[in-house]
This record gives sequence, structure tokens and C-alpha cells, in this order.
Amino acid sequence: MPPRKPYCPKPHPPLPAIRKPGTMTPALPASLLRAPGVDVPPTAATPLRPNLWAVLRDSVGMDLTRIALPVFFNEPLSFLQRLAEDLEYYHLLARAAAAGPGPTRTALVAAFFVSHYSSTAHRASKPFNPLLGETFDLVVPGAFRLVAEQVAHHPPISAIHASGDGWTYHTAHEIKNRFKGNSLEVWPEGNVYVTFDDGDHYVYEQAHTYVHNIIVGGLWLDNVGTVVIREVSKGKLLASVKLKRSALLFGEAKKVGDFSGKVCDVGKGGKAGKVLMKMDGNWNSEVRVDGKSVWTATQRPTKKDTAGHAMTAWAWGLNTKLEPGVVGSEVPKTDSRLRPDQRALEEGRYREAAAEKERLEDAQRRKRKEGVCERPRWFELVDEASTGRKEWKYRGGYFECKRERSWPDDLPDIF
Repeated sequence: MPPRKPYCPKPHPPLPAIRKPGTMTPALPASLLRAPGVDVPPTAATPLRPNLWAVLRDSVGMDLTRIALPVFFNEPLSFLQRLAEDLEYYHLLARAAAAGPGPTRTALVAAFFVSHYSSTAHRASKPFNPLLGETFDLVVPGAFRLVAEQVAHHPPISAIHASGDGWTYHTAHEIKNRFKGNSLEVWPEGNVYVTFDDGDHYVYEQAHTYVHNIIVGGLWLDNVGTVVIREVSKGKLLASVKLKRSALLFGEAKKVGDFSGKVCDVGKGGKAGKVLMKMDGNWNSEVRVDGKSVWTATQRPTKKDTAGHAMTAWAWGLNTKLEPGVVGSEVPKTDSRLRPDQRALEEGRYREAAAEKERLEDAQRRKRKEGVCERPRWFELVDEASTGRKEWKYRGGYFECKRERSWPDDLPDIF
């Protein structure tokens, strides 16, 4: 890599004006971008699901990650691909990198955090639990690239690393949950790290998601919590974003997705000091900073056009079949897009999906009992200087193998 240019402070530019809706996100590579309805099998009518209460009635208060749910409650993505959904609006990080250190960058990182939740609306299905050693990658030429890997099974931990022009993003999540009878609380445990080439380093955690009326009533989803996004290299700026709990009127949710926030300097004891910018909007649709719109969500395809799974166009593209010889098709045999149960579910072959899911889970349990444990190939557990915690970080080598189309001979046959 060429040496970095020395950092020279410059005045903070004003927040850029928004572009027209639908133009904020560069498209996925043509090989991965699926038009609405493409690859949806004509006979993929979803069968009647088994009664959820019959499955979960003995699990109130338990950790649902340890329960094998029927495949009918899944969507055709693995959790590694769900992690990649958080990068859909990566252009916000590119804009933050270009803005330089200061309140404008902090506001754009906060807008990027809010954008994570735009894909969650109406998404109550469960992604597939990745198998130990499972991987996923995405390369958007000229924009960014990412790689994710399942690095632990008990507890299940998924790690992801992404980098673009002037920025790097990484996190490792263990999904926690709390089942309360007619609602489910889910939250990813683990810090998110965003670093810029000029030395700025932001750290934040994610909010809690609540799925309501999963047994009785109209199912709906809410993202709730106050999240502080800190610049930790200099320690002079932070953003505080409050995702507001939705109001209920006659049992129906109102004002789902509203949030408020502020960018502040850091006062005594690390608390928020003087307010420099104000934020508001809705995680379903838009972020405004000082009254100016800096992000809008792209239009979603209909549920019918994504095989009944209520995915965004970005998410629908993440499980595109890989065709030999096209950009992005050079993946190892551990890639999520090669999972037979996941592919069968997307194509409406439900009995096959259920049988394959059971086969893969039984094989993983058998390996664990026999003491066979796949070691993480692309990530390693190291000290994170900014927080003093142990974190799973990318060790390198994946994209070199991808470029050469040559993968290690000892990769596990997990599928």
C-alpha cells in the first residue's frame, strides 16, 4: 500500500445536500443486483407455518439461539449476510471520510448508525445461524469490500470487516435475546468500530429490537434505545441518538421509527457538552441534521417480489446465485450462498430446506461432541487499544486468495 498522506486540518465543510431518493446508494455489482421478482419460483407459495406457541411455549425466558426452530421461521439469508445489510448505505462513511474530522463527520457516522435499522421494518423472520467456519464476502468495485466469518459457535459470534475509500468498519456480534411470551427482545452484544485514514476512530454499540405480537395480534417490530457514538482518538466529539419507543393506540403501533439526536463536544466526565448539531427523522426513511436531509432509505420492493420475505433490494441481492466467471463469483466453499438449506428455502423447496437444515445442524453437533472444532481462518482475537477489550479483527489474506482464485486446501467441508 502507498504511504498515507500527512493529515492537514481544514475547515469543516457544510453538510452536503441530499440527492434524489433512490440515488443515495451505489448499486450492487451487476452480477449481484436482482430485479424485483427475479428468481422467485412461481410455485413458492409459503405453506402454513406450525403454531409458534406450540414450538415456544416451554421456552419463555430462555435463549432462543439454542433452540432449533423449524425452517418455516427462517428467511433465506444467514446472519453473516444480515451483518452485511448494515453496510447498505456505506456511501455515508465515504462522505464522512471526505468531510474530515469534526462535527459534520460525527453527524454522518450517526446517520450511518441510524441507517442500519431501515432494513428491519416488517422483517420478523429469523436468519439462518451460520455454521462455524462459514463465510460471506461482498465486493463493490471502486467503492468497498467486506468479509464476514462465523468465529465461534457457543456462544455464536459473527465477525465482519469492511473497508472503503478512507474508512474501515469492523465488529463482532453475539446475538442476545429475551423471549417474553408474546414479544421477543433481541440485541447484538459487541462494539462497532469505524476508523478513518486520518486517525479518527468512532465506537458505538447497537440498539435493542423488539418483535411484538409474535403469538397473538398483528406482528410489528420496533428498535429502541439511546446510543452514544464516540470519537475516541481525540475524545472531543460524540453523538447521542435516541430511537424512540413507538406509541400504542388501541393496541396498534403509532409513529414507528422516530428518533432524535445531537452532536456535542465532550464535557466533564465524558458526558455530552455543548450541542453543535441537532438530528431528527425516522429510521424507516430519513435522517435530518439541522433541518437538512442527509439520508433517505431506498424504495423497497414488494414482499411478493422477494419470495414473501419482505427484504430490501440490497438484501435480496446478497443471496444471488454465483455464476462462474462473473465479478464476485470467486468464493470459497464455506460461503453462505452455497448453503443448501438456505437456497432450498428461497426456491420454495420447503421439505428439502427442512431436511438440509437438520442435516447440517446434526453434523455440527456431532463434530462438537467429537471435539472437532474449526478454527477461525480470517479473523483473530486481539486487543483493541481504543476500548481495552478483546475483539475479533480481520487478519488479512482473504481478498488475496479471492483475487488469485486460489483457496487453502484445508478449508472445512461444512455444507
